[in-house]
Amino acid sequence: MIVPHVKLHGDLFFQNVIVTPDLRVALLDLNHQRWGPIYYDLATLITELLEQRLKLNNFGFLMRREKLKQWERVILDGYSNREAADDAIISLYCARSMLGMWGWYERRYGRSKGAKKKSLNLVNPAIRRYFHQELSIFMDQAIRESESLAGRKKT
Repeated sequence: MIVPHVKLHGDLFFQNVIVTPDLRVALLDLNHQRWGPIYYDLATLITELLEQRLKLNNFGFLMRREKLKQWERVILDGYSNREAADDAIISLYCARSMLGMWGWYERRYGRSKGAKKKSLNLVNPAIRRYFHQELSIFMDQAIRESESLAGRKKT
């Protein structure tokens, strides 16, 4: 399958999305635009939802995974050009995005010193477990969806 390339936002996070009073979606901060795979920005939005569970300042750890999956479904349903084959590819892009996020956390941990390092020593094993779990979920989804698609093509 050929993955279409489009002009990407480049750092499409929820703080860069607004909904106007007439319910139109608008994007802010277009400084990082570039050409790339159509799924890149979509995966960034989806994985940012999951990253919220790691944030103490907004009590993200209290967010239930079922609610986040519901929000993920809303994002995917809003993406109008999606076909059945896209779900496996979106899962792979989400895994890639999650891996990038995990790397960012690891670099942050590696650069910390003193009291901050000691506090991160306490939570870093849980953060690693969380990223590993989420990455595994996306990879398992990609495998299931591609196997399902292959089964449908045979019939």
